[in-house]
Parts: sequence; C-alpha cells; structure tokens
Amino acid sequence: MSNTGQLIVAKRKISCLPCRSRKVKCDGHSPCHRCIKRNDTCTYQPPGKAGRPANNAVMNRFVKLKQERKQKQPQAFYNDFIFETLSYTIHTDTKYISTNHSLTLGGFLEPFFQRMTVPIRQWAEQRIVHAIPFIPDIVMYDLYGFHAWNTMEIVNVVVSRISSLGIKHFNFYDPVAAAVFLDLAFKFLGEKIRPPLTFNPLTSLDSDTAITLIDNFFKVHPQAFLLNKTLVLQGYWLKTIDPMLLAAILGTTIYFSRMLDNKPVRLWDAIDKENRNPFLEYAHDLLHRSTTAASFSKYQASVLLGLFDSTFGLPKRGMGTMVLAAILGRSLGIAEGTFITELTSVEAELIRMAYWCTFNVTVRGCIDHGHLPDYTLEQCRLAFPPSTPEKSVSYQFELSNGYTRDPKTYTHLLESFYTLTVVSVFTVKMLRELPEIGKNVFSFGPRKGVRVAGLPRLNNLQSRFQRVLQDFGQHLSQNRAHLSRTQALTVDSVLRLYTIHTHTMRSTRPATSPASICDSMFDVFLLYEPDRVVDVEPVLPVVYAALDDLLEFAAVAVDEPYLPQGVMMSVLDTCLEALIAAPETVVQSHYFLIVDMLCNKVDYLWKDWSSIETVRHRLQAYNASKSSQLTTQPAVPLSPAFSVPILSPLPEFTAQDQLGMAAFFDPFAISWMDAESLTMPVDMHLVSHSPLASTSSYVSVEAPKEDSHYTHDEVDKTVCGVSRQPSTEPPQHPFTDAFLDPTMMDPFSLALSIEPHPTFSTL
Repeated sequence: MSNTGQLIVAKRKISCLPCRSRKVKCDGHSPCHRCIKRNDTCTYQPPGKAGRPANNAVMNRFVKLKQERKQKQPQAFYNDFIFETLSYTIHTDTKYISTNHSLTLGGFLEPFFQRMTVPIRQWAEQRIVHAIPFIPDIVMYDLYGFHAWNTMEIVNVVVSRISSLGIKHFNFYDPVAAAVFLDLAFKFLGEKIRPPLTFNPLTSLDSDTAITLIDNFFKVHPQAFLLNKTLVLQGYWLKTIDPMLLAAILGTTIYFSRMLDNKPVRLWDAIDKENRNPFLEYAHDLLHRSTTAASFSKYQASVLLGLFDSTFGLPKRGMGTMVLAAILGRSLGIAEGTFITELTSVEAELIRMAYWCTFNVTVRGCIDHGHLPDYTLEQCRLAFPPSTPEKSVSYQFELSNGYTRDPKTYTHLLESFYTLTVVSVFTVKMLRELPEIGKNVFSFGPRKGVRVAGLPRLNNLQSRFQRVLQDFGQHLSQNRAHLSRTQALTVDSVLRLYTIHTHTMRSTRPATSPASICDSMFDVFLLYEPDRVVDVEPVLPVVYAALDDLLEFAAVAVDEPYLPQGVMMSVLDTCLEALIAAPETVVQSHYFLIVDMLCNKVDYLWKDWSSIETVRHRLQAYNASKSSQLTTQPAVPLSPAFSVPILSPLPEFTAQDQLGMAAFFDPFAISWMDAESLTMPVDMHLVSHSPLASTSSYVSVEAPKEDSHYTHDEVDKTVCGVSRQPSTEPPQHPFTDAFLDPTMMDPFSLALSIEPHPTFSTL
C-alpha cells in the first residue's frame, strides 16, 4: 500500500555545507540531525552540471605535490572537497558577437579601432593643453584602499567641474589624457611589447609556483572578489580552466606580488619588458586570436586584463580591452539578467561583480573624458554587489571549503567596492541630466535608449540634479541598516557633498562650439565668474550635519583598520569653504572650531596623508585674516543663523567675549590661545545665552546667577557638564543621526534647528 498522507523526506547523497565545513558525517536529510541539534541553517550546494571525473594523472599530480609540501606547509592550499564536488563546473555555453564564427577578435575589433584611434588622439592632444603633459609618480604599497580612492576621485572630479565653491585640496590634471597621449599604440589591443612567444608559458610553470601565485592573487589583487578560489583551484588541477583566464590571473599577480616584498606599484607602470611578463602577453595573444564567441571565462579574462592595463599598464590597450568586455557582456545579456538565469548562484555573483567592475572603471574614465558612458541604467536588472562578506555567496562557498581570506582586508575591499558602485550609479544618473555632446566616442551605434545630442536641455538643471539626489537619499535610507560605520559615513558624505556643490553650481551656457570629439559634457559650465557671490546659507544645515557626523566618526575611528581619509578630506575642504562664505555667527564660529579640531587635534586621522596640509593652511590663513580684522575694526553685533532654544534675547558679543567663549568651549585652547586670553574672565550670562549653550555638554540648562563671572580654572562642575581637561573616557552622551533625508525635505531651502552633537570632550 502507498503511504498516503505520510510525509516522506528523501535522503540526499551529499553532505550539507555546515557538516562539510566541519568534516563530520551528515545524514543527508533537510534539515539534517546535526544542524537541528546545533540550531544551524542547513543548506545544500545546488548540484552543477556533470563534469568529467578525476583521471589518474590529475590525482597523481595532486598526491605527489601534496607529499612534497607536507613538511613545509601542511594543508596549505588543498582541500579534498575539490575532488568531492567535481561536478561543479564553470558555465561553458557561448554566444557569438559576429555571424562569422571563424573571425578572430583581433579582426573583429580592428574596424572599431580605426574609427576611434584618431578621435581619441585628438581628444588627448586637446586635453593635454589644459593639463600636465606627464603622469604623476604615485606610488602604492598596497591596494586595499583602491576602491575608496576611486570613489573620491569620481566625486572630486565632478565637484571640480560643476561647483563655483570649489574644492581646494584636489587639482584635476586629466591623468587619463596624459596617459593616452604618451601611449603610442596604433592597434586596438595595443602594440606588442615582446617578440611573439615561441612557447606556452603556462607549461613552463611548475605546480608549486602556480599554486603560490593563485594564492597571492587572492591576497594582493584589488579585484580578487571577481573569482572564486575553490573554482580556480579545481580548474587548475583538472586542467579545465580557460588558459586565457589562467594567464590573466598569473600575469597580473606577478606584477602585484612585488607589494608582498614592500615594493610599490605605480600608475601605468607595466609598459615595458621589465614590468610586464610573458603571462600578460600570452593572455593578450590568446584574446586577440580567439574567436568572437562570448563566453563566461572570456568575459572574466577580458575584465581582468582591461582593469589592469587601464590603471597600471598600457592605457590604450586597457581602453580597448574594456570596450571588448562591454561588447562581450552586452552579447551575453548580463545587464538585462537573461544570462544569469542560466548560472548557479556562485557564478551569477561572479559575473555580476565583473559587470560592476567594468561599469565603475568606465565611469571614472568617462568623467575625465567628458563623454557620458552608454549605459541604459533603466534596463539594468542587476542587483548591487554584496555589501559585506556575509552577503557574498561566493565567499561563503569558499568558507565552506576551508578557504579563508584576511578578514580585515577582504571586508574593506568588498565594502568599499559596494560604496564605489553606489556612488558611480548615482553620479551617472546625475550627469545624464546634462546635454549629450555631438560626438560621443562611447556610443556604439544606434540602440534603444541612446541619448540625443543637445538633450536634455539646461532648463531646471539644478532641480533635476536635486531629484536624483533625492533618489540617492531614498536608497541610503532603505539600505542604511546593512551598512558598516565607514560605508555609512562615505555614502552620507558623498550625498552631502553633491547637495552642497550642486546648490553652489556654476552658471551654465548653451554649447556653442561645433560638435567634435574634443567637446565635453562639462563645457556648459562657465569657468570664470569673478563677480559671482556664492550663497551658502540654504545648505548650511547640510554643512553642519556633515561636520557633526565626521566628529562622531572621529571619536571612535581609532578602532577602524582603514580610515576613509579621502572622503574626510573632501568634507573638511568643502565645509571650510562654505563656512568662510557664510554669514558671521556664533554658530559658524563653533563649527570653525570643529574643523580646527578635526584638522589639527586628531593626528591618527591623518597619518601618512599629507593632503590635509592644504586645508590646514587655508584655515590658518582665514584665522590670521580674522585676527587682523578684530584688532583694526570695531566689534559688530552677530545674530544666530537659525532659531535655537535660548533663555532670553541674545545679547551683543564683543571680540573679547568671543575669545573668552572660544577658550571656554575648546578644551584644547591652551594649544592655540595666548595666556592672557586664557585667563580672561568668562561671563556665564553670555555663555548660557549663546546658541552654543544648547548644543554643548559643557553648559547645563540651569541659568547662571546674576553678575557671575568665572575664570577658566574656577568654572564649577554644577555649571559645566564635563571637566575642563580632555576626557579619556568613552563618550557618555547619545549621538544623534544628523542625516539629511532628501526624500523628506528640500535640502536647498532648509532652516533646521541645531541638534545635539558630539562635543570636543569625546575626542
């Protein structure tokens, strides 16, 4: 008889991932007995397509090498799981980008390059007139901050192009134009650096060295999340990995491995025989001679090679390879999500990461170029990259196989890449509001959704920028719970920087020059406006919120392994310029003290970061000019910028009053104020009536006694919330979230009350 109504749970023939990672026996049920007992999530890896079994030659290679290394480094890179799951194979279906299946990629791309080489050369020659004709010698001893650096490069370039407020620590010198100008290649994939290879370098590499290089790839490569270590090792041992992809892995790793010996890498450095290696050249040869079939592994190899040459190698070759990667990705239907439906979860994440890598590097180059990339974001069905390792399917798959990466470095790489992608997407959305130029080298022929030259028009440009920023703010609100402290500071700061600088945007004019490849989408902005008065009052609440959050972050930043120094620099630079342009109020003076604190009193924020000197000198020059004015001009009554709780009508403050209160509120005043000012009596009537009294933990809400005067050493603890000495204890007051949500209010016309914020004692 049949067991009608009885639930039958079929036993699986494989172990679940938690049991497999612990190397314990699994009963195969879902959930299994061990997971129920340990209250674990019982998950099984979906079976892949059937692959070929391990042959004796593969097993012999593995066993022999494992025995040789047993005494040196037991269980270094190997795991029996590779041979337990040989059915998990990389997707191998192909789609051709040309109807001629025998055509090579080199032959297919030559017509593209013939149309692009002259325009790109003209662009570089024109841009180099307004930039430095050489590549700066920027040395990097590690690339863990690579994506954070690119994030702020994108933001700073956009800000320097559109804002009349400006950003002083960043000088835009068009490095891409300089690199392209100095690259003499006349072929799409670049000129050959070495004579044609007479041997296959992959066959000359012993297994020990190959495994070491593969391991180093996942240690030093800034895009190591593009690949899965389990699948790479499995492909290497079974000889199923695409030789082009393997050569790209080994070639880029050989260059980056110098950082393991404390030797730096440089921008566009790998351009000669000394800095390139046969594996890089072999990978390009294979790519050039391969057919026009678009496959999973070919797309990964082209992305790896393009990313490397775009920043560290031959720039024209990098541009060409990235164009090829875009064509391959478009042929596979990656952005629309059609290809991903055919993949496993691990493969789907890897292909998604590769797509966002091509997107981000294209955005960076196009912003330099002034030609908007041809990305129809409305048709993109891809989710953003995983924001943390815990959300990465590929990383969790590695963990289940016993492979671990450095938690600090890998977490920072993955988190900063997520941030870079979010910033790149919303930057493109904002720049799409600018009119399209006449000849865009990044537009590959007629396609649905391609922009029309001259559109959209400049009408209501600022309000259209604002709508994009509202979408940006809404995205942050929806995803804030999943962001780390550094991610939250970065994205909040970028939103505020764009809000401030789009409000202080330069005047625009219709494009009058003839349509040419040298035109830029930023040409609509006037470069010189000597009579322009920048009105920053509507965005002062945004300035104050940015400084409050930065002060809060600095109070706990000593625990951060990688500080977002680039975004902190841009925030301080922008906020200082806004405060200088703002009306003189006590609130403004208070935030000047915060800027001074963050620039000069918190040294661990700026270790090995010399750019802070630009902001420090600007602040010193402003303070010197104000001191000169105080000694030559009579005191002018000041009024608060916003309505804040006060005990009675605000009295007038003399210069002496302001110095006294500044010394009172700043526990580090002894480091910058003369002895006479430090001993100056403090009128507690003025202190309690100051707008700072409602925002500082130094002053209680209790009103002072009539005619009460105190010196700084006599201030009673019943009046002050904390001691005069800088506190070494952790902050005891709650930090408030000063994030400005553009979806709830107009960021250009706000007049907010000053909310409680961190005080100097927290540092």
